[in-house]
Amino acid sequence: MRVVTVATIKGGVGKTVIASHLAAALAAQGRRTLLVDLDPQGHATLLAGVDADPAAPCVGDALLQGAADRFPEVVIRGVRPGLDVAPAVLRMALQERQLYTWALRLRALVKALDALDPQPAVVVVDTPPHIGAFTEAALHAADLTLAPVPALAGALQGFGDLRAAWTEMQDGRGGQLAAVVSMHDGRTRATNAAVDAAIDGLEARVLNTRIPRAEPINQAALNHALIFDHAPTHPAAGMFAELAGEVWALLEVRP
Repeated sequence: MRVVTVATIKGGVGKTVIASHLAAALAAQGRRTLLVDLDPQGHATLLAGVDADPAAPCVGDALLQGAADRFPEVVIRGVRPGLDVAPAVLRMALQERQLYTWALRLRALVKALDALDPQPAVVVVDTPPHIGAFTEAALHAADLTLAPVPALAGALQGFGDLRAAWTEMQDGRGGQLAAVVSMHDGRTRATNAAVDAAIDGLEARVLNTRIPRAEPINQAALNHALIFDHAPTHPAAGMFAELAGEVWALLEVRP
């Protein structure tokens, strides 16, 4: 089992879109995948096609002290072929505060995932857009952390803080950190050149795949759907498939 955490401390940069589409694309490529939604807003849950019951078991229930064995009952199986979802609900915002009181909170997600039998090939984790207890646990668990970097002015805002948190939370676990350019628009050449210049100095891998700014992605999200269902022939759908292939190649090199 490999864990991919998608994290940023800057909202509106395509984090949840990347997490949900990456999970679906990995599943479509034949790898049993679990999407874990740690953002109490639950947008990744919705995009994956799950309308979560606010009273039903959620991820937060299994991350609290001594509750890891509850995680299997949280997972909704077969949301898409090869894709399971561990949903988020709004009450997780309070559970995140509770998690801070647990001395072993960094291990919370690792322990929950260990309770799965059978285990998926890959887990994709969507996180809140801040460094809180959920994000810390996800960074600790990650074999690969993906940080969306938008092709916009101020692209690298917050990246340094995320990298510092990732380094601290990994605590020598040997995971990888990579940036993925999001909201890319091939027509804005000057902006793209500025973003390219900015990321040249990153002390982190930058993936080759660039996720475009595309209206079909937005339209799909408004309908709580993925672009694979809304506009499967659009080039953006192919970019998410390419991202999945690039991510899996990175995961395979970790011992």
